[in-house]
Amino acid sequence: MKLGVLNVKDLKNRRRQLRKDATETEILLWKELRNNQIGHRFVRQYSVSGYVIDFYCPKYRLGVELEGGIHRKSTFRLTE
Repeated sequence: MKLGVLNVKDLKNRRRQLRKDATETEILLWKELRNNQIGHRFVRQYSVSGYVIDFYCPKYRLGVELEGGIHRKSTFRLTE
């Protein structure tokens, strides 16, 4: 299965801003996921096909998206 375009350079500043403006829930989960604490590598704010997901585990191609108020605001999508 092809995932599409991963970690698009055009979204680099957006990913950086999302990490900087992380929600309290994202911060708490990141404390548990970072540095392989659960036995698998995760990265924050990873882009897949123009969307930015909160956490991504490359080994299993697993994306984790937390729900919350930020998702009710206008969405950002890279146009092709």
